[in-house]
Amino acid sequence: MTIQERSVASVPVLDLDGRLCLGEGDALLKETVRRLMRDGHQRVVLNLTNLSYADSSGLGALLGIFLEAKKHGAALRLHSPSRRLHDLLVMSRLRDVLEISDSESQALAGFGAS
Repeated sequence: MTIQERSVASVPVLDLDGRLCLGEGDALLKETVRRLMRDGHQRVVLNLTNLSYADSSGLGALLGIFLEAKKHGAALRLHSPSRRLHDLLVMSRLRDVLEISDSESQALAGFGAS
């Protein structure tokens, strides 16, 4: 998996591309979000548009960074999961826990950014 970082209205947006699974991105994602929080960012958006696959470790990584961010007073939002990933999030009941938007603009609006 690769992660491209960009900023929109001072909010870091991470564009995930590839597979989020054990040994293929889970550690990279966790470390990237932790680094952003250490650098003082309190809001982070994950763009899931090009995330082609996630296994249970990938779902665990998403939940873990969401809970870690919340514990430190930060907020994490996801947007545009593929249909398959959305179905996995629903089946695992993570859809009820994670902040998921249909678009980047909706995710940013949830923070009060445009």
